[in-house]
Amino acid sequence: MSTYTITDYDGNELYSGLSAEQSADILLTHDGHAYEIRLSSNPDCWILWHSDASQNSVRGAGRLQETKIFSLHKNAQAAQQEIFLKVIDNAAWFSSLDAILND
Repeated sequence: MSTYTITDYDGNELYSGLSAEQSADILLTHDGHAYEIRLSSNPDCWILWHSDASQNSVRGAGRLQETKIFSLHKNAQAAQQEIFLKVIDNAAWFSSLDAILND
């Protein structure tokens, strides 16, 4: 199983030895954001929804908005895993943090 290290903007290590799911969760919820993985109206397409603002912002938690990250796996767990890997590959879209593959 691959593990990841989460670093901040300056490259300082924050967490290590994390799974893809743990890493993606940290990236997606950093600074009070929220996310959901939803089955679309097309029953074979899972889509990541992410908040457009932080709960910590002056205007409060944002609405969840559909992202460009999706999976066509029919199996929910496989779809979730694929989405988490895509989040890690595109960390800058969601966070000022980064996830680095350890092995």
